[in-house]
Amino acid sequence: MKNIMGYSLLLLAQLMIAITIVVSKYLLIFIPVINILIVRFFIAFIFLLLMHIVVDKFEFKSIYYLSVTNWVVIIFQAVCAGFLFNIFLLLGLKYTSAGNAGIITSILPAIIIIFSVVFLKEKITISIIFCVLFSVLGLVIINAHSFYIGSSTQLYGCMLVFISLIPDAIYYISSKRHPNKLPIYLISSLINGINFLLFFILYVIYGNYGGFSNIAKELLFLIITGISTGFFYVFWLSACQRVKASIAGLSTAFMPIFTLIIADIFLGERITLFQILGMVLVVIAILSNVFKSGKII
Repeated sequence: MKNIMGYSLLLLAQLMIAITIVVSKYLLIFIPVINILIVRFFIAFIFLLLMHIVVDKFEFKSIYYLSVTNWVVIIFQAVCAGFLFNIFLLLGLKYTSAGNAGIITSILPAIIIIFSVVFLKEKITISIIFCVLFSVLGLVIINAHSFYIGSSTQLYGCMLVFISLIPDAIYYISSKRHPNKLPIYLISSLINGINFLLFFILYVIYGNYGGFSNIAKELLFLIITGISTGFFYVFWLSACQRVKASIAGLSTAFMPIFTLIIADIFLGERITLFQILGMVLVVIAILSNVFKSGKII
């Protein structure tokens, strides 16, 4: 049962990222990148803080027992998964579609597995190799039909999305190597609060004090991105307590699948037959590794 819960949380975490990518692509039409990120992380911070107060009954004493090392790790994880990942991702989304961004992120499982072997000393099994290769095959099929670089700006956008995967993969590994003992909602709130402060400082330094005129009109979608951002950390950190880093890394292959589906529904970016075939191969590959890696319940 522990494994089933872990796998379910992993899928929900990837779904939250997909929702954030697609809705952010829509918001970029009306609101500058930095403004979206400030409001999104502020909403996530407040939402998770309220959840912590409700669920954990105002338990804040554990913060006082954090060492300097603990704070360094928390800030490092916040910078990787929040600040760096999102700034590169959203800048990239300005120049490419949500579907293409989702497809590019499909390389993330391979990066995480490589990092798991290098930094966490996890063994590479035949099932993991098979899973990665089969996943890549499925994602290449998706990529071959739908991903076409038609201009230098499109190429620039795709490169930025790819760069965003490096700090994101580092976060995934760090969250496994340095598990945090704070309550889930509290640590998630702290990470989002740190990112809010970082983006606010960047906003002040950048000196563009406008750009908030469309915030009220798009508030519902900003709330959606804020809550989905917050829940990503909750689901991911909860899952990391239940599954191995390699399995957690493989789960990120579902992110482009969720992104394509949501982009089709919300943005009208049509899903092709090749994309469906690629999605099926990815799911088969990941599920086969899950069943071979150990007990399901």
